[in-house]
Amino acid sequence: APECLIIQEKLLYYITSAERKVRQARLAADAAKYQLKTKRQPALSKNQAEKLKDSITYYYTRIEYYLNLIHIYREIGDAIAFIYINRWDIKPLSFKESAGFISHKKGARSERRALRYAFNKGLVVILNDLTHCLRYGDITVITIPQEGFALIEIKSSKNRNRRVDNQLQKLQHIASYLATDTTDDLYGENAPYSRHSAHAEIKDYTTELNILISKAKTAGYGLAEVESGLYYLVITEFKEELIDHVIRSFKGSPIVNIVNRTKQNNTAYYPFTLSIFDSESLLAFYEGEFTIMIIIDSHIFLSGFANHGYISEIDWASERPIILHCSEVEQDSIQTISIGNHFLGRIFAEFVSPLWFITEIAHKARQGENLF
Repeated sequence: APECLIIQEKLLYYITSAERKVRQARLAADAAKYQLKTKRQPALSKNQAEKLKDSITYYYTRIEYYLNLIHIYREIGDAIAFIYINRWDIKPLSFKESAGFISHKKGARSERRALRYAFNKGLVVILNDLTHCLRYGDITVITIPQEGFALIEIKSSKNRNRRVDNQLQKLQHIASYLATDTTDDLYGENAPYSRHSAHAEIKDYTTELNILISKAKTAGYGLAEVESGLYYLVITEFKEELIDHVIRSFKGSPIVNIVNRTKQNNTAYYPFTLSIFDSESLLAFYEGEFTIMIIIDSHIFLSGFANHGYISEIDWASERPIILHCSEVEQDSIQTISIGNHFLGRIFAEFVSPLWFITEIAHKARQGENLF
């Protein structure tokens, strides 16, 4: 627990420092643009105008750099959240607008005092603004690791207004959903939602991935079929012949996913800060020094669902890429089931086994649960 507070204190320092650099760069860029646009006598020379344009480009590059840095820091915060909170509970907490910058935030001092006070009392607490995935409440108190937690909104004033009431209403709503597993409104959609436990412990190939990352450091690439029809390829430079070698034996069309593309868009997924074990390799991944590719034979989905009595339709461009139709009339099985792209995305963002994925969906369908 003390380490958890120390890490969060460091994240607070580094994030607020990076935010300050972003603000400074934005002001400098605005000042340069103002000089460039302002009419004056004598007019700016061509050389002076070019220097101003170069400086604007430089400042915007700085802004992007520090925003990316803040993103990585918050991925470390996400790692803390996933260590203490069950991954299935984190998803509904993630899809809400971001609170924005930590620095200059009203009530920030009260939140930090609460964080330190709670740790002094022997509790484990997460400051939600240090994460991407905890967007309800200001702090999360861990009651039982991986089993229980409490979302807390901290107010520095006793005054009530519409904004405060709205925040409390949203907090109570999501807390009710996590407690009862049912709701009529989630992710901004007015529709019934229900949660059911996974029938088996999730299976992933993060260990195999890290072995391939180590191989790529020395050999330039690491390639392995980690499950039938599922290949992981880690490369330091693009090698088309490796992909051709893999897909030559496929029975169906290949599904090729470049994991690096999800670095800035992996909301609610198990973070790369936990999936990539070695800190130097993690940094190299964020800096683009190597690429992780997941290549799948689409036939494994068709045949896998067929083995469970389902005919599958696949459209990877759809928000619900997989539609299943029951080919066997079973009293306890629903006839049609659709799978959303976020659940499917766990195969690529969390390195989850497609076999586990297929079996899990088939199990839920047999139970009459159209959940995905």
